[in-house]
Amino acid sequence: MVKKKLKPGDLVCAIKSNDPLIKKGTCGVFEKYRTEGNKKYAEVVFNFTPPFKERKFVSASGGPVVFIPLENIKPTRKKDTVIFWKWKDNVPRAGRAEYFKRKVNIFEVDLTKKNINF
Repeated sequence: MVKKKLKPGDLVCAIKSNDPLIKKGTCGVFEKYRTEGNKKYAEVVFNFTPPFKERKFVSASGGPVVFIPLENIKPTRKKDTVIFWKWKDNVPRAGRAEYFKRKVNIFEVDLTKKNINF
């Protein structure tokens, strides 16, 4: 169970994987929480390009996207630096991407346990 709360932009790294698109040691970026039925999941994008980050919102391109039950995600004491981007002066237009670095928390997951892939 996640004791330290995942924040958008945090990394979730696979300590085991049976998915051919996600190798052991690969990290995905946490976008947001999802609820399906009565269960809460973390939406994680693996093999991502620099994610878009604005305040508390993160959106990443890549894939696969995996909905991971929160009880399968374990916090670590590690941090890493991720490169994000945002619109310069909050004006969306071609060529106005601004890149920046942020330290984020690292969590780990065993992807051989049941998850939902999209």
